[in-house]
Amino acid sequence: MAISLLDLSSPDRIIEFINTHPLPPVTVPQSLLTTSSLPDDFDAAVVGSSLMSFARGLLPQQRKDLSMCNLYAQQTACMKDYAPQLDWFERYKQLLLAFGTAEAETLEVRRPAPGSGMRDEVQSVIAQAGEEYGELTRRALASLEDDRPAQVLFEQESKYSEGSQFQVLPCTGEEEGVVNIALYHREFIYEPETPWWWWGGKKAQLTGLKERLCVVPFRIDFFEGYRPHLQARVKDHIQSKIALLDIGS
Repeated sequence: MAISLLDLSSPDRIIEFINTHPLPPVTVPQSLLTTSSLPDDFDAAVVGSSLMSFARGLLPQQRKDLSMCNLYAQQTACMKDYAPQLDWFERYKQLLLAFGTAEAETLEVRRPAPGSGMRDEVQSVIAQAGEEYGELTRRALASLEDDRPAQVLFEQESKYSEGSQFQVLPCTGEEEGVVNIALYHREFIYEPETPWWWWGGKKAQLTGLKERLCVVPFRIDFFEGYRPHLQARVKDHIQSKIALLDIGS
């Protein structure tokens, strides 16, 4: 079990952290949404370098809260002066766990049979955490495949100087204040001349593959206490870092 390194055990502590860790300004505005607030009717989204999907039982506000929290954790993890002793994923994961006052159950990744395309591999690995996670991921990937602007955002946000990395987070329904999230992280180096690394499937030239998978019982009790502060921090990033998807019923 991996326990959060951050002591954000109350709304006051979370607010203090948010106020002392502002996000960097958006350098390249890109309007994928028409407003700086999320709508009520989305069931999946590209959120920075993450693909999120939500079970039907989750309320609209819960979907918004989880998306904003994920976006803030990603952007903060990219700041070089924050927890430099950890790699990017550990910084991101520890922030996410701290906001959800959660512990993550780390799962061993069982690699699919050789020859699978990247989409099939991702879905297969996530399904190891549970059938519902796998189905949510399958539908989100299918929707992403049909949405060119969302693809472009996902690819742009996933790239960094040494390669690419992304997360997939299917979120199941809320029960007693907890939303269970499968958190899958994939890091790899791809050949720049390979077109559309994500959709290249078996043809994509990938090396240095690292995969991590865990299940996070994310508590949403505290959102009422710090939601306005979180909204204020991510407001300028929502329009340029989030693309909504429709995965159907």
